[in-house]
Amino acid sequence: MTTPVYNDTIVAAPIDVRDRMAESIADACNGVARDDVTHIHRIGLTIDALDPLAWLSRQTQNARFFWRSRSGTSTCAGIGIADEIVSGDGDDGCVNRVMAAIEKADSDVRYVGGMRFSAHVDGDPLWSKFHHAHFVLPRFEVSCNGDKTTFACHLRGKDSVEDILKLLDEIVFDDSCTLTSLPTPILRYDNPDHNRWTDMVGEALRELQAGELEKIVLARRADLTFDVDLDPVAVLLRLRAVTPQCFHFCFQSDADISFIGASPERLYYRHGQNFESEAVAGTRPRGDTPDRDAQLSEALLSSDKDLREQNYVNDMLRDVLQPICSELNIDSKVSLLKLARGQHLFTGYAGRLVDSISDSDLCRLLHPTPAVGGCPTEKAIVKIGELEGFDRGWYAAPFGAIGRNEVELAVAIRSALVERRRLSLFSGAGIVLGSTAEQEWEEIENKIADFIKILTMAS
Repeated sequence: MTTPVYNDTIVAAPIDVRDRMAESIADACNGVARDDVTHIHRIGLTIDALDPLAWLSRQTQNARFFWRSRSGTSTCAGIGIADEIVSGDGDDGCVNRVMAAIEKADSDVRYVGGMRFSAHVDGDPLWSKFHHAHFVLPRFEVSCNGDKTTFACHLRGKDSVEDILKLLDEIVFDDSCTLTSLPTPILRYDNPDHNRWTDMVGEALRELQAGELEKIVLARRADLTFDVDLDPVAVLLRLRAVTPQCFHFCFQSDADISFIGASPERLYYRHGQNFESEAVAGTRPRGDTPDRDAQLSEALLSSDKDLREQNYVNDMLRDVLQPICSELNIDSKVSLLKLARGQHLFTGYAGRLVDSISDSDLCRLLHPTPAVGGCPTEKAIVKIGELEGFDRGWYAAPFGAIGRNEVELAVAIRSALVERRRLSLFSGAGIVLGSTAEQEWEEIENKIADFIKILTMAS
Protein backbone atom coordinates (compact mmCIF):
# COMPACT_ATOMS: atom_id res chain seq x y z
CA MET A 1 0.00 0.00 0.00
CA THR A 2 1.33 3.42 -0.95
CA THR A 3 1.06 6.18 1.64
CA PRO A 4 0.89 9.66 0.05
CA VAL A 5 3.57 12.05 1.26
CA TYR A 6 4.36 15.70 0.77
CA ASN A 7 6.03 16.71 -2.43
CA ASP A 8 8.25 19.66 -1.53
CA THR A 9 8.64 20.76 -5.14
CA ILE A 10 6.81 24.07 -5.47
CA VAL A 11 4.04 23.85 -8.06
CA ALA A 12 3.16 27.24 -9.47
CA ALA A 13 0.81 27.34 -12.48
CA PRO A 14 -2.82 26.37 -11.77
CA ILE A 15 -2.87 23.77 -14.55
CA ASP A 16 0.27 22.20 -13.09
CA VAL A 17 -1.29 22.11 -9.61
CA ARG A 18 -4.43 20.45 -10.95
CA ASP A 19 -2.56 17.93 -13.11
CA ARG A 20 -0.05 17.03 -10.40
CA MET A 21 -2.82 16.58 -7.81
CA ALA A 22 -4.97 14.49 -10.19
CA GLU A 23 -2.01 12.21 -10.90
CA SER A 24 -1.22 11.89 -7.18
CA ILE A 25 -4.86 11.09 -6.35
CA ALA A 26 -5.02 8.36 -9.01
CA ASP A 27 -1.74 6.84 -7.84
CA ALA A 28 -2.79 6.96 -4.20
CA CYS A 29 -6.20 5.40 -4.83
CA ASN A 30 -4.61 2.58 -6.83
CA GLY A 31 -2.37 1.86 -3.86
CA VAL A 32 -5.06 2.07 -1.15
CA ALA A 33 -7.07 -1.06 -0.38
CA ARG A 34 -10.78 -0.57 -1.00
CA ASP A 35 -11.56 -1.88 2.48
CA ASP A 36 -9.14 0.62 4.07
CA VAL A 37 -12.00 2.84 5.27
CA THR A 38 -10.58 4.11 8.54
CA HIS A 39 -7.13 5.37 7.60
CA ILE A 40 -7.23 8.90 6.18
CA HIS A 41 -4.57 9.67 3.59
CA ARG A 42 -3.33 13.16 2.86
CA ILE A 43 -1.74 14.20 -0.41
CA GLY A 44 -0.01 17.56 -0.16
CA LEU A 45 1.61 19.77 -2.75
CA THR A 46 3.64 22.83 -1.79
CA ILE A 47 2.43 25.66 -4.00
CA ASP A 48 3.14 29.33 -4.60
CA ALA A 49 1.77 31.68 -1.94
CA LEU A 50 -2.02 31.86 -1.98
CA ASP A 51 -4.40 33.66 0.39
CA PRO A 52 -6.61 30.82 1.70
CA LEU A 53 -9.66 32.98 2.48
CA ALA A 54 -9.52 34.86 -0.82
CA TRP A 55 -9.11 31.49 -2.57
CA LEU A 56 -12.15 30.19 -0.68
CA SER A 57 -14.21 33.17 -1.85
CA ARG A 58 -13.70 32.03 -5.46
CA GLN A 59 -15.09 28.53 -4.82
CA THR A 60 -18.77 27.75 -5.45
CA GLN A 61 -19.19 24.48 -3.54
CA ASN A 62 -21.86 24.17 -0.85
CA ALA A 63 -19.38 22.96 1.79
CA ARG A 64 -16.78 25.61 2.71
CA PHE A 65 -14.71 25.92 5.86
CA PHE A 66 -12.14 28.35 7.23
CA TRP A 67 -9.96 28.77 10.30
CA ARG A 68 -7.26 31.33 11.08
CA SER A 69 -5.37 31.59 14.34
CA ARG A 70 -5.27 34.95 16.10
CA SER A 71 -1.55 35.29 15.43
CA GLY A 72 -2.09 34.59 11.72
CA THR A 73 0.64 31.92 11.69
CA SER A 74 -1.80 29.08 10.94
CA THR A 75 -4.59 29.34 8.37
CA CYS A 76 -6.62 26.75 6.48
CA ALA A 77 -9.51 26.93 4.01
CA GLY A 78 -11.32 23.87 2.72
CA ILE A 79 -14.07 22.70 0.39
CA GLY A 80 -16.01 19.46 0.27
CA ILE A 81 -16.12 16.86 3.02
CA ALA A 82 -13.70 13.94 3.26
CA ASP A 83 -14.87 13.04 6.76
CA GLU A 84 -17.20 14.50 9.36
CA ILE A 85 -17.83 13.65 12.99
CA VAL A 86 -21.17 14.68 14.43
CA SER A 87 -22.68 14.29 17.89
CA GLY A 88 -26.26 14.54 19.05
CA ASP A 89 -27.63 16.52 21.97
CA GLY A 90 -25.92 15.76 25.26
CA ASP A 91 -23.06 13.81 23.64
CA ASP A 92 -19.76 15.32 24.81
CA GLY A 93 -17.51 12.70 23.21
CA CYS A 94 -17.22 14.28 19.76
CA VAL A 95 -13.74 15.68 20.36
CA ASN A 96 -12.52 12.27 21.51
CA ARG A 97 -13.85 10.72 18.31
CA VAL A 98 -12.06 13.36 16.26
CA MET A 99 -8.81 12.52 18.04
CA ALA A 100 -9.39 8.79 17.45
CA ALA A 101 -9.84 9.45 13.70
CA ILE A 102 -6.68 11.58 13.61
CA GLU A 103 -4.67 8.79 15.25
CA LYS A 104 -5.45 6.65 12.17
CA ALA A 105 -4.61 9.44 9.72
CA ASP A 106 -1.50 10.71 7.98
CA SER A 107 0.35 13.55 9.63
CA ASP A 108 -0.93 17.13 9.30
CA VAL A 109 -4.58 16.05 9.10
CA ARG A 110 -6.68 18.67 10.88
CA TYR A 111 -10.44 18.86 11.52
CA VAL A 112 -12.30 22.17 11.78
CA GLY A 113 -15.56 22.69 13.65
CA GLY A 114 -17.40 23.65 16.79
CA MET A 115 -20.13 22.82 19.25
CA ARG A 116 -23.19 24.18 21.01
CA PHE A 117 -22.98 26.63 23.88
CA SER A 118 -25.38 24.66 26.05
CA ALA A 119 -27.86 21.79 26.03
CA HIS A 120 -30.15 23.62 28.47
CA VAL A 121 -32.19 25.28 25.68
CA ASP A 122 -34.54 23.51 23.29
CA GLY A 123 -32.80 23.38 19.94
CA ASP A 124 -33.90 26.02 17.44
CA PRO A 125 -34.41 24.47 13.96
CA LEU A 126 -32.18 27.28 12.71
CA TRP A 127 -29.20 25.47 14.33
CA SER A 128 -30.22 21.93 13.39
CA LYS A 129 -27.70 21.61 10.55
CA PHE A 130 -24.85 22.38 12.95
CA HIS A 131 -25.71 19.62 15.46
CA HIS A 132 -24.58 19.52 19.09
CA ALA A 133 -21.00 19.28 17.80
CA HIS A 134 -19.73 19.00 14.23
CA PHE A 135 -16.15 18.68 13.00
CA VAL A 136 -15.18 18.34 9.33
CA LEU A 137 -12.09 17.27 7.42
CA PRO A 138 -12.32 19.07 4.06
CA ARG A 139 -11.82 17.10 0.86
CA PHE A 140 -9.48 19.78 -0.52
CA GLU A 141 -7.61 22.31 1.55
CA VAL A 142 -5.32 25.30 1.11
CA SER A 143 -3.29 25.92 4.26
CA CYS A 144 -0.58 28.35 5.29
CA ASN A 145 1.84 27.65 8.12
CA GLY A 146 4.51 30.30 8.38
CA ASP A 147 5.68 31.01 4.83
CA LYS A 148 4.66 27.62 3.43
CA THR A 149 1.44 27.21 1.41
CA THR A 150 0.07 23.72 0.80
CA PHE A 151 -2.71 22.41 -1.42
CA ALA A 152 -3.92 19.07 -0.05
CA CYS A 153 -6.47 16.32 -0.67
CA HIS A 154 -7.80 13.89 1.95
CA LEU A 155 -9.11 10.44 0.98
CA ARG A 156 -9.83 6.90 2.13
CA GLY A 157 -10.14 3.54 0.38
CA LYS A 158 -13.92 3.71 0.03
CA ASP A 159 -13.91 7.12 -1.65
CA SER A 160 -14.89 7.53 -5.30
CA VAL A 161 -11.94 8.62 -7.42
CA GLU A 162 -14.34 9.97 -10.05
CA ASP A 163 -16.12 12.19 -7.53
CA ILE A 164 -12.85 13.50 -6.11
CA LEU A 165 -11.47 14.35 -9.55
CA LYS A 166 -14.74 16.01 -10.51
CA LEU A 167 -14.49 18.28 -7.48
CA LEU A 168 -10.85 18.97 -8.32
CA ASP A 169 -11.89 20.12 -11.80
CA GLU A 170 -14.31 22.63 -10.24
CA ILE A 171 -11.64 24.32 -8.11
CA VAL A 172 -10.59 27.84 -9.08
CA PHE A 173 -6.89 28.46 -8.41
CA ASP A 174 -7.16 32.22 -7.97
CA ASP A 175 -7.04 34.38 -4.87
CA SER A 176 -7.94 37.71 -6.47
CA CYS A 177 -10.89 39.32 -4.75
CA THR A 178 -12.51 42.66 -4.06
CA LEU A 179 -13.79 43.68 -0.65
CA THR A 180 -17.45 44.46 -1.17
CA SER A 181 -19.72 46.20 1.31
CA LEU A 182 -23.06 44.76 2.30
CA PRO A 183 -26.30 46.29 1.09
CA THR A 184 -28.38 48.24 3.55
CA PRO A 185 -30.67 46.06 5.68
CA ILE A 186 -34.35 46.46 4.90
CA LEU A 187 -35.58 45.03 8.22
CA ARG A 188 -34.22 44.50 11.73
CA TYR A 189 -35.73 42.34 14.47
CA ASP A 190 -34.32 42.31 18.01
CA ASN A 191 -34.71 39.31 20.33
CA PRO A 192 -35.29 40.35 23.04
CA ASP A 193 -36.70 43.80 22.39
CA HIS A 194 -35.94 46.68 24.75
CA ASN A 195 -38.86 46.02 27.11
CA ARG A 196 -38.12 42.31 27.41
CA TRP A 197 -34.43 43.08 27.94
CA THR A 198 -35.29 45.39 30.84
CA ASP A 199 -37.35 42.61 32.42
CA MET A 200 -34.54 40.07 31.86
CA VAL A 201 -31.90 42.23 33.49
CA GLY A 202 -34.26 43.04 36.35
CA GLU A 203 -34.80 39.35 37.06
CA ALA A 204 -31.07 38.68 36.81
CA LEU A 205 -30.34 41.47 39.29
CA ARG A 206 -32.84 39.96 41.74
CA GLU A 207 -30.94 36.67 41.51
CA LEU A 208 -27.70 38.54 42.17
CA GLN A 209 -29.14 40.43 45.13
CA ALA A 210 -30.44 37.19 46.62
CA GLY A 211 -26.97 35.68 46.39
CA GLU A 212 -28.01 32.99 43.91
CA LEU A 213 -25.58 34.32 41.30
CA GLU A 214 -22.46 36.48 41.30
CA LYS A 215 -22.55 37.18 37.57
CA ILE A 216 -24.62 36.24 34.55
CA VAL A 217 -23.95 37.02 30.89
CA LEU A 218 -27.10 37.81 28.93
CA ALA A 219 -27.10 37.97 25.16
CA ARG A 220 -29.19 39.48 22.41
CA ARG A 221 -29.77 38.43 18.83
CA ALA A 222 -30.37 40.98 16.08
CA ASP A 223 -31.73 39.63 12.78
CA LEU A 224 -30.99 41.83 9.76
CA THR A 225 -32.86 41.12 6.54
CA PHE A 226 -31.53 42.12 3.11
CA ASP A 227 -33.05 42.14 -0.35
CA VAL A 228 -30.26 39.96 -1.81
CA ASP A 229 -28.49 36.77 -0.70
CA LEU A 230 -25.31 37.25 1.31
CA ASP A 231 -22.09 35.36 0.64
CA PRO A 232 -20.70 34.33 4.05
CA VAL A 233 -17.10 34.20 2.82
CA ALA A 234 -17.41 37.71 1.36
CA VAL A 235 -18.72 38.87 4.74
CA LEU A 236 -15.79 37.17 6.47
CA LEU A 237 -13.32 38.82 4.08
CA ARG A 238 -14.71 42.18 5.15
CA LEU A 239 -14.45 41.19 8.82
CA ARG A 240 -10.87 39.99 8.46
CA ALA A 241 -9.78 43.26 6.87
CA VAL A 242 -10.74 45.26 9.94
CA THR A 243 -10.12 42.69 12.71
CA PRO A 244 -6.58 41.49 11.92
CA GLN A 245 -5.78 40.37 15.49
CA CYS A 246 -8.73 38.02 15.87
CA PHE A 247 -9.50 34.37 15.25
CA HIS A 248 -11.49 34.08 12.00
CA PHE A 249 -13.75 31.18 11.12
CA CYS A 250 -16.44 29.95 8.76
CA PHE A 251 -18.43 26.73 8.90
CA GLN A 252 -20.70 26.11 5.92
CA SER A 253 -21.72 22.48 5.48
CA ASP A 254 -24.91 23.47 3.65
CA ALA A 255 -25.59 26.01 0.90
CA ASP A 256 -28.31 27.76 2.87
CA ILE A 257 -26.65 28.62 6.20
CA SER A 258 -23.19 29.43 7.59
CA PHE A 259 -21.62 30.34 10.91
CA ILE A 260 -18.89 32.97 10.78
CA GLY A 261 -17.00 35.10 13.23
CA ALA A 262 -14.00 37.20 14.24
CA SER A 263 -13.35 36.41 17.88
CA PRO A 264 -10.66 38.02 20.05
CA GLU A 265 -10.80 35.29 22.71
CA ARG A 266 -8.95 31.97 22.91
CA LEU A 267 -10.39 29.09 24.92
CA TYR A 268 -7.12 27.15 24.85
CA TYR A 269 -4.13 26.14 22.76
CA ARG A 270 -2.37 22.80 23.21
CA HIS A 271 0.83 21.59 21.58
CA GLY A 272 1.66 18.17 22.95
CA GLN A 273 1.31 18.61 26.71
CA ASN A 274 2.13 22.32 26.59
CA PHE A 275 -0.95 24.42 27.22
CA GLU A 276 -2.07 28.06 27.02
CA SER A 277 -5.31 29.77 28.00
CA GLU A 278 -6.44 33.24 29.01
CA ALA A 279 -8.93 35.26 30.97
CA VAL A 280 -10.54 38.04 28.93
CA ALA A 281 -13.19 40.44 30.22
CA GLY A 282 -14.27 44.05 29.93
CA THR A 283 -14.48 46.07 26.75
CA ARG A 284 -13.51 49.57 25.69
CA PRO A 285 -13.09 51.02 22.19
CA ARG A 286 -9.72 52.18 20.91
CA GLY A 287 -9.12 55.91 20.98
CA ASP A 288 -8.76 58.07 17.89
CA THR A 289 -5.56 59.60 19.32
CA PRO A 290 -2.80 58.17 21.55
CA ASP A 291 -3.98 60.34 24.45
CA ARG A 292 -7.61 59.25 24.08
CA ASP A 293 -6.54 55.62 23.73
CA ALA A 294 -4.52 55.87 26.93
CA GLN A 295 -7.52 57.40 28.74
CA LEU A 296 -9.75 54.53 27.67
CA SER A 297 -7.12 51.98 28.68
CA GLU A 298 -6.75 53.52 32.12
CA ALA A 299 -10.54 53.65 32.56
CA LEU A 300 -10.73 49.92 31.81
CA LEU A 301 -7.82 48.99 34.08
CA SER A 302 -9.36 50.97 36.97
CA SER A 303 -12.99 49.89 36.47
CA ASP A 304 -14.27 48.07 39.55
CA LYS A 305 -17.04 46.34 37.56
CA ASP A 306 -14.73 45.11 34.81
CA LEU A 307 -12.03 43.97 37.24
CA ARG A 308 -14.62 42.01 39.21
CA GLU A 309 -15.69 40.28 36.00
CA GLN A 310 -12.03 39.54 35.20
CA ASN A 311 -11.51 38.08 38.67
CA TYR A 312 -14.44 35.69 38.21
CA VAL A 313 -12.74 34.26 35.12
CA ASN A 314 -9.34 34.15 36.84
CA ASP A 315 -10.73 32.36 39.87
CA MET A 316 -12.42 29.75 37.68
CA LEU A 317 -9.33 29.14 35.53
CA ARG A 318 -7.04 28.73 38.54
CA ASP A 319 -9.45 26.27 40.16
CA VAL A 320 -9.74 24.23 36.96
CA LEU A 321 -6.13 24.32 35.77
CA GLN A 322 -4.14 23.77 38.95
CA PRO A 323 -5.26 20.12 39.42
CA ILE A 324 -4.63 19.18 35.77
CA CYS A 325 -1.27 20.91 35.20
CA SER A 326 2.09 19.68 36.43
CA GLU A 327 3.35 23.23 35.83
CA LEU A 328 1.26 26.40 35.67
CA ASN A 329 2.40 30.00 35.16
CA ILE A 330 -0.10 32.84 35.54
CA ASP A 331 0.50 36.48 34.63
CA SER A 332 1.27 38.39 37.80
CA LYS A 333 -1.04 41.27 36.90
CA VAL A 334 -3.91 42.09 34.59
CA SER A 335 -2.85 43.63 31.29
CA LEU A 336 -4.66 44.73 28.14
CA LEU A 337 -5.43 42.80 24.98
CA LYS A 338 -5.37 45.62 22.42
CA LEU A 339 -7.10 44.96 19.10
CA ALA A 340 -7.70 47.14 16.08
CA ARG A 341 -11.12 48.35 17.25
CA GLY A 342 -11.29 47.40 20.92
CA GLN A 343 -9.37 46.49 24.05
CA HIS A 344 -10.00 44.02 26.85
CA LEU A 345 -8.60 43.04 30.23
CA PHE A 346 -6.26 40.07 29.83
CA THR A 347 -4.52 37.49 32.03
CA GLY A 348 -2.40 34.81 30.38
CA TYR A 349 -2.00 31.19 31.54
CA ALA A 350 0.71 28.77 30.38
CA GLY A 351 1.54 25.35 31.71
CA ARG A 352 2.06 21.67 31.11
CA LEU A 353 -0.85 19.24 31.28
CA VAL A 354 -0.73 15.93 33.09
CA ASP A 355 -0.81 12.98 30.69
CA SER A 356 -4.29 11.77 31.61
CA ILE A 357 -6.09 14.93 30.43
CA SER A 358 -7.79 14.75 27.01
CA ASP A 359 -9.07 17.55 24.80
CA SER A 360 -12.60 16.43 25.58
CA ASP A 361 -11.77 16.95 29.27
CA LEU A 362 -10.41 20.41 28.53
CA CYS A 363 -13.55 21.46 26.65
CA ARG A 364 -15.75 20.17 29.47
CA LEU A 365 -13.70 21.85 32.19
CA LEU A 366 -13.04 25.19 30.51
CA HIS A 367 -16.32 25.91 28.72
CA PRO A 368 -18.16 28.07 29.48
CA THR A 369 -15.98 30.53 31.35
CA PRO A 370 -17.65 33.27 33.44
CA ALA A 371 -16.81 35.65 30.56
CA VAL A 372 -19.62 34.13 28.46
CA GLY A 373 -21.74 32.28 31.03
CA GLY A 374 -21.57 33.53 34.56
CA CYS A 375 -20.73 32.48 38.09
CA PRO A 376 -21.50 29.96 39.57
CA THR A 377 -21.36 28.35 36.14
CA GLU A 378 -24.13 25.75 36.30
CA LYS A 379 -26.67 28.06 37.91
CA ALA A 380 -25.85 30.81 35.40
CA ILE A 381 -26.26 28.50 32.39
CA VAL A 382 -29.63 27.26 33.58
CA LYS A 383 -30.79 30.84 34.20
CA ILE A 384 -29.57 31.93 30.75
CA GLY A 385 -31.75 29.21 29.23
CA GLU A 386 -34.74 30.44 31.21
CA LEU A 387 -34.29 34.14 30.48
CA GLU A 388 -32.92 34.65 26.97
CA GLY A 389 -35.78 33.25 24.91
CA PHE A 390 -33.60 32.18 21.97
CA ASP A 391 -31.10 29.44 21.26
CA ARG A 392 -27.45 30.58 21.31
CA GLY A 393 -26.49 27.58 19.20
CA TRP A 394 -22.75 27.84 18.52
CA TYR A 395 -22.49 31.45 19.68
CA ALA A 396 -19.95 31.85 22.54
CA ALA A 397 -19.04 28.14 22.32
CA PRO A 398 -15.72 26.46 21.40
CA PHE A 399 -14.74 26.61 17.73
CA GLY A 400 -11.41 25.77 16.18
CA ALA A 401 -8.99 23.29 14.63
CA ILE A 402 -7.96 19.88 15.98
CA GLY A 403 -4.79 18.11 14.86
CA ARG A 404 -2.76 15.20 16.20
CA ASN A 405 -0.40 17.18 18.43
CA GLU A 406 -1.87 20.66 18.15
CA VAL A 407 -5.32 21.89 19.09
CA GLU A 408 -6.56 25.49 19.21
CA LEU A 409 -10.09 26.52 20.12
CA ALA A 410 -11.49 30.04 20.27
CA VAL A 411 -14.58 31.27 22.09
CA ALA A 412 -17.01 32.00 19.24
CA ILE A 413 -18.08 35.49 20.26
CA ARG A 414 -18.35 38.32 17.69
CA SER A 415 -20.12 35.75 15.55
CA ALA A 416 -23.10 35.55 13.24
CA LEU A 417 -25.34 33.22 11.26
CA VAL A 418 -25.64 33.93 7.55
CA GLU A 419 -28.84 32.44 6.14
CA ARG A 420 -29.28 33.60 2.55
CA ARG A 421 -30.88 37.05 3.01
CA ARG A 422 -30.69 37.12 6.79
CA LEU A 423 -27.73 37.97 9.00
CA SER A 424 -28.19 37.11 12.70
CA LEU A 425 -25.75 38.93 14.99
CA PHE A 426 -25.12 37.75 18.55
CA SER A 427 -23.68 39.82 21.37
CA GLY A 428 -23.77 39.71 25.17
CA ALA A 429 -23.05 41.69 28.32
CA GLY A 430 -22.03 40.66 31.82
CA ILE A 431 -24.57 41.49 34.51
CA VAL A 432 -23.22 42.02 38.03
CA LEU A 433 -24.43 44.04 41.00
CA GLY A 434 -24.38 47.65 39.90
CA SER A 435 -25.35 46.91 36.30
CA THR A 436 -28.34 48.66 34.78
CA ALA A 437 -30.54 47.42 31.97
CA GLU A 438 -30.08 50.64 29.98
CA GLN A 439 -26.28 50.65 30.21
CA GLU A 440 -26.04 47.01 29.18
CA TRP A 441 -28.49 47.54 26.32
CA GLU A 442 -26.31 50.37 25.04
CA GLU A 443 -23.12 48.29 25.42
CA ILE A 444 -24.60 45.54 23.25
CA GLU A 445 -26.09 48.06 20.86
CA ASN A 446 -22.62 49.57 20.39
CA LYS A 447 -21.16 46.13 19.69
CA ILE A 448 -23.87 45.39 17.13
CA ALA A 449 -23.50 48.84 15.57
CA ASP A 450 -19.74 48.34 15.26
CA PHE A 451 -20.30 44.99 13.56
CA ILE A 452 -22.76 46.50 11.10
CA LYS A 453 -20.44 49.44 10.45
CA ILE A 454 -17.56 47.08 9.73
CA LEU A 455 -19.62 45.12 7.24
CA THR A 456 -21.11 48.06 5.40
CA MET A 457 -18.18 50.47 5.28
CA ALA A 458 -16.79 51.27 1.87
CA SER A 459 -13.60 49.61 0.67
